[in-house]
Amino acid sequence: MRTLLASVLLAAAMVGTSACVGKGGKIMADTPILEYQAPDVDELAGIEEVEEPEEPEEPEEPEEGTEPAPAPVK
Repeated sequence: MRTLLASVLLAAAMVGTSACVGKGGKIMADTPILEYQAPDVDELAGIEEVEEPEEPEEPEEPEEGTEPAPAPVK
């Protein structure tokens, strides 16, 4: 009788522990680590950047005394 009770308890313990063991999945520790990106302080503070309009570049004027090369003669 005692061996029967021990067998039943052992079988119940095996069934109980096997029910708690789930299907093996991906361990979260195996995921690649992302590089740390510091937060943008201006964005967090709500400070907006003021964009200054770009001044159009003026074409450079040739210096005095320099003349363009003459066109080739055919």
